[in-house]
Amino acid sequence: MKSLKVFMLAGSLVLFNMNAMSDPLSSTGKASSRSKSTVVEVSAVPSKQQAYQQAMAKLKGLQVSSPLELSNELHLRTFNHQETKSLHLKKGNYITVEERMNENGSIEYVGQVNVVYHYLKQSSKN
Repeated sequence: MKSLKVFMLAGSLVLFNMNAMSDPLSSTGKASSRSKSTVVEVSAVPSKQQAYQQAMAKLKGLQVSSPLELSNELHLRTFNHQETKSLHLKKGNYITVEERMNENGSIEYVGQVNVVYHYLKQSSKN
């Protein structure tokens, strides 16, 4: 039980400090390298295997998306054109499946695609 608490605490620290671990990509003085993470859910299905398959298909689709398509899929509407052009997924993305009971009392499974993305943040200073 103690090791579970330690694992959960360590995982939380990693997630909350994700912005501090951005890529050390060298950029001009007008942009800085940023990495963030998000979770994309797929539709609920009746089996765990179907949920994994749907989530894997979604992940593969995200991996081949253009920067603009990726921005739309991840709902990143605040990016300007230059930031959107630099947007891409990093390595280390993974899939989880959540089991839940719907309002009808049926068990269903939801695939979750956990992705880390990177972009160059444009500086507002001239």
